[in-house]
Amino acid sequence: AEDGGRLYHYEAALSDLESLAEGYPGGWFFDEASSTLYVRTREEDDPDGHAMQVGRLDNGFYIDGMSDIVIEGFDIGFQSSGPYGHGVYIRHSSRVWVRSCVIHNSQGGINLRFEDSVDNVIEWNEIYDTQVTGWDWDDVKAHDAENAGVSVEGGSGTVVRYNIVHGIFNGIALSLWDDLENEAFNHNVDVYANLLYDITDDGLEPEGAAVNMRLWGNVMDDVYNCISLAPITVGPLFAWRNVMSRFLAGSFKVSISSDGPCFLYHNTAWTDEADTNAFSPSGPYGNMTFRNNIFRSTRYVIEDMGESTGGVTWDYDNLFTTSADRFVKWNDVRYADLAALSADTGFETHGLSAASLFVDPAALDFGLQEASPEVDRGLPIPNFNVGFCGAAPDIGAFEFVTEGCTSPNPDPVPEVADDVFDGETAPDTATDTAPDSTVDPPTDRGEDGPLPDAAEEGGGDGGGGEACGCAVAE
Repeated sequence: AEDGGRLYHYEAALSDLESLAEGYPGGWFFDEASSTLYVRTREEDDPDGHAMQVGRLDNGFYIDGMSDIVIEGFDIGFQSSGPYGHGVYIRHSSRVWVRSCVIHNSQGGINLRFEDSVDNVIEWNEIYDTQVTGWDWDDVKAHDAENAGVSVEGGSGTVVRYNIVHGIFNGIALSLWDDLENEAFNHNVDVYANLLYDITDDGLEPEGAAVNMRLWGNVMDDVYNCISLAPITVGPLFAWRNVMSRFLAGSFKVSISSDGPCFLYHNTAWTDEADTNAFSPSGPYGNMTFRNNIFRSTRYVIEDMGESTGGVTWDYDNLFTTSADRFVKWNDVRYADLAALSADTGFETHGLSAASLFVDPAALDFGLQEASPEVDRGLPIPNFNVGFCGAAPDIGAFEFVTEGCTSPNPDPVPEVADDVFDGETAPDTATDTAPDSTVDPPTDRGEDGPLPDAAEEGGGDGGGGEACGCAVAE
C-alpha cells in the first residue's frame, strides 16, 4: 500500500505494471525469481516520498486449536505476506470473541474455518479496504483483492453483529463453496445489526447448507447484490428486517439451483440506480417465501425469465417501480400491474403497488411516515412481528410506532448507522486512503457487561510497525 491506500497488484508480468495495463494509477509486481519488488506510485514520483506498507506476516492473529480467547481493541492492518492472509484467522477453535478492533488493508478481514469451530462471536469491529471498490469487478474477481470483511466457514453457534464493513469486495461471506451441501458447517448462525456499504459484490453471502441461519436488522448501502442466496441447498434460512438501499444489481441474488427453504420477511429494498431491477434471478431457484417486504426499483420490480422451479410465493408485499412501462416479468411473461399479476399467478392477492412515504430516503432513513401505504397492511407472522402497533403489522423493515405503543420488533442497525452516516449518505472508500468512521461500542453493554477501558478508548497500537505485523518504510 502507498500512504495507506492499496495499490493494484499486477500478477502476470512486469510489463503490465510498466504499461499500467488495467488503467489504474500506480501498482506493484513481485518477481519471484529474483525476489524483487517493483512499485509504481499513483503520483508517478519517487516512492521514498511516501509511506509504503508491506505485509510481513500472513495473519495478524492466528488462533488454532484454542478456546475462550478474547481479541479486543486492536488496530490490525496491512497483513498478508501471501495471497491468503487475514487480520484474524481462527481455525479449530471455539468461544473466540473478536471485538472492538479496526481491521484494514489486508487480504481478508476475519476468517473462521472448520466445523469444530463453534460458538464464536465477531462484534463491534470496523473492517475495510481501500481503492478496491474503485476498480472494475472483472479486475478484482479471481485476483488477490477479491477479499471479504468476514468469512465464516465454521460450525454452529457463530454470531456476527454490530460490525461496520466497507470498501471491500465482499462484505460478510458465510459460504463453503467446495462442499455446499455439508450441514455440519454454518448452522445455527446469527448475523444481525451489521452495517455494510461501498461493497463491490455481495453484502451478505450465505451460500451452502445454511441450516437455521438467521439474518436480520442489517443495513446494506451501495452494494452490487445485497444478499446472495446462490445457492441455499438445505435451509431453512430466515432473512427479516434488513434494509437494502442503492443496490446496483439487486436485493436478493438467487441462482445455482437454490432450493433450500428461505423465508424473507419485512425487508426494505430500495434503489434509485437507473434501469435497475429489485429482484432478478440469474439461474434456477425455488422454495422461497416473500412476505411483508418493500421492493422499489427503477426497472422491473421482479424479472423472472423462467428460472423459478416451484415453491416460490409472494404476498403482502409492496412492489413498486418508477418505470412507466415495466412492472413485473414472471416466467418470461410481462405484467403491467398488480391486478394482472395476481389474476394470472395468484401472487400478491393481498399486496399493493404504491409509492412508499419514507422519512428521508435521501439520507437512508427508511422509517415509514404515518400516511405511508404500508402501515397496517402486513400479515401477522408468529415470532417475527408480534406486538405490532395498529390493526396489523406494517410492511417493510420498520414498524410505524404510534403514541403509547412500543413495538418489540428489531429495527435495523441501532446507533451504529447513526454515528457513521450522521444524517448523510454513506461515504465513498473507493478513493479514501484512511477512512475515519470508527464507532466505539457503548460502555454499557447490558447483559454483556461494560467494556474494559482499552476498548472504550479504541485500543490497539494504530501506528503500524511491529505491533501491526507489517513493515513500514518511509
